[in-house]
Amino acid sequence: MTLRITTQKTIQKISIGVASLTFLTTIACTSVEASKSINPESIASSSLVAQAVSAQQIEAKKLMDRGDVQFDKVKYEAAIKSFQQALTIYRQIGDRKGESEAYLSLGYTYEKLASFLKAAEFFQIAIELGRATKNASIEAQGLNGLANIDLDQEKYDSAANYYSMAVSLASKADDRPTELIIIANLAQIYKLQKNTALAIVTYQKVIEIARTLKDINYELDATGNMADLYSEKGEHAKAIETYQRLVAIAEKNKFPDIQIMALASLSNVYWSLGEYDKSFNLAMSAIKIARSEKDLITEARLLSGIGYSYLGLGNSEKALRFYEESLTVFRKAKDIQQTVKVQEVINEIRRTLGMPSKPAISPISS
Repeated sequence: MTLRITTQKTIQKISIGVASLTFLTTIACTSVEASKSINPESIASSSLVAQAVSAQQIEAKKLMDRGDVQFDKVKYEAAIKSFQQALTIYRQIGDRKGESEAYLSLGYTYEKLASFLKAAEFFQIAIELGRATKNASIEAQGLNGLANIDLDQEKYDSAANYYSMAVSLASKADDRPTELIIIANLAQIYKLQKNTALAIVTYQKVIEIARTLKDINYELDATGNMADLYSEKGEHAKAIETYQRLVAIAEKNKFPDIQIMALASLSNVYWSLGEYDKSFNLAMSAIKIARSEKDLITEARLLSGIGYSYLGLGNSEKALRFYEESLTVFRKAKDIQQTVKVQEVINEIRRTLGMPSKPAISPISS
């Protein structure tokens, strides 16, 4: 309790239970009485306790960070050990938020190990803690975990139900990053369920939130999925527009692998429309990027793809040319399996053209 000090005599009334004591005191007297009411040993003890709790929180945070690194490196057993140690500390110091985060991390790690019952147990505890502490974000993340388990087991309806509940809670908590993750998961469910229209609408929501959060990875993923869905529906104009947007985003943010994929997909759309020159130019643009990135496998596959397309048009000469180019690159990449397959295709084309087959050559370039 703080006593107000004045320059005059003052009457202080301090209520203790139902009793009221009145003190008539001077400034000096007030100071003396106040100092008497303070126990130095109690202050020192409280300070030590606070310092100890702070040190334990720091240690628990280090363990959680270590577990995250181990998780990312696919060292799941080691991650579990770190998360368990952090959980023990959080429970000792009564840190409910830290405790629920540790349970979530354990749940996601056990999910990766396909220990679904164990994972569900930890997610359920996190959900209960989130409800008890009125932390809607924790509750949402726990429900997302349960949905992931159902998704892993192809229980799509149940997963969609959990994701929907989780989205509502994340939105209520104004936790946009968590909301983004869950909506992206929900879009994936709709895509797997062949609910194309709903998947497209949901991916559009992902893009909107991702742009707000400046999360390029989620924006790229959602844009690519939307383009694929438009292409599957035969909505070529929308597919082209969306793939072009994907190319632009990938180029601006320096994601060459996604840029290559988007250009190749655009090439496929134009090919299906019979615009072969435009399709060929897009495919060659993708190959150019693959070469600049020294991505031999992607380069070889793209060359094979062009060969296959020309073969489908009955242009065996051009098909042979591109297959032979791809063979050279596959050999350079030391991809034995693909080298053998392409050699077989080349020999079949040569037989069709009345040309002698070439003897098999070593898949490994010298």
